[in-house]
Amino acid sequence: MSNSRKNFQLKDIVNIQSGTRIFEKEYVEEGIPFYRSKEIIEKQKVNDVSTNLYISKERYNRIKQTYSVPRQGDILLTSVGTIGIPYMVRENEQFYFKDENLTWFNNFSKEIDNKYFYYWLLSEVGKEALNSILIGTTQKALTIKNLKSLEISLPPLSEQKRISSILSSFDNKIEQLKKENNILEDIAQSIFKEWFVKYNFPNKDGKPYKDNNGKMINSELGLIPEGWRVTTYGEMEDLKNGINYSRDEHGDTVCKIINTRDIVETNYITDQNLEKINIDKEKAEKYIIDENDILIIRSASPGKVAVVQNPSGMIIYSGFIIRLSPKDINTKWYLYEDLKEKGPKLTKYSESSVMKNINQQIINNTKVIIPSTKILNKYHTIANNIHEKIWNNTLETFNVKKSKNAALNKLIK
Repeated sequence: MSNSRKNFQLKDIVNIQSGTRIFEKEYVEEGIPFYRSKEIIEKQKVNDVSTNLYISKERYNRIKQTYSVPRQGDILLTSVGTIGIPYMVRENEQFYFKDENLTWFNNFSKEIDNKYFYYWLLSEVGKEALNSILIGTTQKALTIKNLKSLEISLPPLSEQKRISSILSSFDNKIEQLKKENNILEDIAQSIFKEWFVKYNFPNKDGKPYKDNNGKMINSELGLIPEGWRVTTYGEMEDLKNGINYSRDEHGDTVCKIINTRDIVETNYITDQNLEKINIDKEKAEKYIIDENDILIIRSASPGKVAVVQNPSGMIIYSGFIIRLSPKDINTKWYLYEDLKEKGPKLTKYSESSVMKNINQQIINNTKVIIPSTKILNKYHTIANNIHEKIWNNTLETFNVKKSKNAALNKLIK
């Protein structure tokens, strides 16, 4: 196939443009999603968008009528900051984007398959090509001018489609696993809310407790089931801030470290893709993660929580994270679900009006309702089974991504 390849400048096979300028004052409470590089990267990784920004439907329609908007099959490429992350627009997807951060590829010619181009951008060949046309010293950037003149070597269209079909099968599997995990998380959360918010856990006859006149008692947090109590997180868990370190350190031990970005991306952290640092073992030992620990971000995305299941080796966590170690392991999944709900709201107690954050004192003083031991243990068993399935899917996703990357760089040269 290599003898039948043809070279093209991108300007000859795809339209490359920016978007219409949207000002911050045009943001609204609800409407059409507006994405910056940050949100495009999250979507490319099949993660939920962590920051919801919108423009009005009227503004979107004016842009659509006067200029154009992204359509299915178009590609957006991050071009400032974190550079070279592509996202392909999905069917029936409506959004607009920040023009100065993202470059828009549309109207692909018959010489190029848009999916092949998407995977080319992800490949080592594509990354090297993009790096060769970067401008800037302090802040690197891709320009439309340089992208238009960038040369790409393409196999015949039929071969492009064959390759993109193979690579798409990996992405379809990753998306399927993500959907399964979302369903499982929804199930775990639904059980939590039914049992511990509505108080309809199974009574001694297996019927919903509160709906069947289960006895409720007064507490400082309102009515709670008989046999339950109110305490604080400080009574239920030991808290410790993460390690402060310099990237220039040269210690005697290689450790994997969890940073805030790892928690922002997922609630379930695998140890395979964590950053590695060299640090003295004696310094690191106090920050080693246990499988029952819960991690919560202090600032940047304060209150976001995650767990690391089956951690192996020396895995530690950075100073912008707080580790919560349950004193009773059977409270782990109960406290995890409770913190998923409460965590982001704890910033209202922050002493800073500029940079919202949470700290150990805020968490320690936060009130929490503790169910009876019998109900806690029963929930923990159910939740543990659900999270084990989520964990297995997470590991499978990692392995599929690994296989995809190997195939990507073998097929696209």
